[in-house]
This record gives sequence, structure tokens and C-alpha cells, in this order.
Amino acid sequence: MGPINLSELPAASTVTGSTVESIDSRGLSMTVQTARAEQAVYVGHDLEVLKGVRVGEHVSLELDVEGRVVKIIQLAPVPEEEGTPKLGA
Repeated sequence: MGPINLSELPAASTVTGSTVESIDSRGLSMTVQTARAEQAVYVGHDLEVLKGVRVGEHVSLELDVEGRVVKIIQLAPVPEEEGTPKLGA
């Protein structure tokens, strides 16, 4: 029997439709804005979980029973509506 791959275990809970606001790879944490427009900080199980994630991406997070991120599912970007101003423009 080999090592357990945490991303293959069933999630204890899932946070869907969040936007990544910041990533702290040293602290293994990320700040997201949830679908309810609330800020939340989640800690990754290890650095591998945060690999490839970028600020501004829309994601869903799978959490273990301790509330740590075990898997990040990158969602397709939300399509821009014509005539909608872009942030920072």
C-alpha cells in the first residue's frame, strides 16, 4: 500500500465560486472572496496544493475535516459583459 494522495479523498466540505485575492506560499495560505462577497483565509495542506493557482482566478476549494485545503479546482473565467468597465481601468 502506497502513500495516500489527499486530492483523491472525499472532501469534508467544498467552498465554491471563490476568487483568489492573495497567496502566501510561506504560510501555505490563500485569501479568497467568496460567492457571498466575504473575505476568507484558507490554509493549504501542503505547498503542492497551491501550485499553479494565481491571484484573480475563480476557484472551488475542497477542504478536509480540519478545514485545510486539500484540492483547488480552477474554474473557467467569468465572461465579461460588453460595456462593463474593467477593474483598474
